Amino acid sequence: EEEIEGTVKMWWQRKPFRLCLNCGEFYEKKEGEFTKLAYLSSEGRSSATTITAVSLLHQSKELGSVRDKLLSFTDNRQDASLQAGHFNDFVQLSILRSALVHSLRENGELRFHNVADEVVKRTGLKLSDIARMKEIEESSPEAKNVWDTFTELTLYRLFADLRRGWRFTQPNLEHLGLLRIDYEGLKELCENEEIWQGNESGKMREKSSGERERILRVFLDHFRHKLAISNKILNPEYQKQLKRRVVHHINDFWGLESEEEPMRSASLFVLYGRGPKDIPALRSEMRFSLSDKSLLGKFLIRELGLALSEYNSFIKWLLDILVKQGFLEQFAFESHQCYRLNSS
Repeated sequence: EEEIEGTVKMWWQRKPFRLCLNCGEFYEKKEGEFTKLAYLSSEGRSSATTITAVSLLHQSKELGSVRDKLLSFTDNRQDASLQAGHFNDFVQLSILRSALVHSLRENGELRFHNVADEVVKRTGLKLSDIARMKEIEESSPEAKNVWDTFTELTLYRLFADLRRGWRFTQPNLEHLGLLRIDYEGLKELCENEEIWQGNESGKMREKSSGERERILRVFLDHFRHKLAISNKILNPEYQKQLKRRVVHHINDFWGLESEEEPMRSASLFVLYGRGPKDIPALRSEMRFSLSDKSLLGKFLIRELGLALSEYNSFIKWLLDILVKQGFLEQFAFESHQCYRLNSS
């Protein structure tokens, strides 16, 4: 009942896990427990083998008693291939994330237009480490092409790593508390009382500026966690060009296996109109609804005490505000309105 020095305050929550008190994420009944939490021993043999191997190599280098070299045996070719791929992926991810942390410590903050450049500078990689042709010189035009391509690929990987919960045993920097992503102008928007006085603003006008900021931050974070971000690096057509450049300029370890290797493109949040939902232009897009039955819809209704009859007019008004303030970009497909987070 009282705080004791040296202890950690805990909260017992019976299953199913419905609400994370740390990050505010909430879940529905239909979602499995494994998609929400990483269980003890849920990392699998590949992750355990990689972590053990890295630890052994690290210890041997520090002790200096043995060479920092590791030889592993397996009686299954498929297992060996899987483990090698897992190890390579772990090395790539560790280098990129540590370079990002190092950049943040030096710069304090990074923007979307300079984050990839700053991270590449601090990876410690040389041209020969990433180039398909190891013999090229730094002063050559080809060297510039290699670095430009690698920087764009790094930007893609940094964006892709923002998604929530896609690596159970290697949570991203945001989940670990080493990275905080902010929205420029959000605080000023929430403090501007004039904007929140309209009849369509629902209960937002009654909230304090701090409460408005909390609600809108959750709203925008949900777009980001679902990778609904408007940036050319997440555009499928631009990704086709990038793949060709990567295969041509970057080696197998840091590049892509082939032009056929899939890259994750930006998703869409959709406010559906009166027409049919199945329209050809959106069939290939990963879509999330903004209806009153969606996660965001339920969140807004609960937080603001909205009646179901009020929701449609409120969400249209809120989306219009966020578009005009530059937080979201809007795309129209027939009677449907689609939205993505503005990466700038």
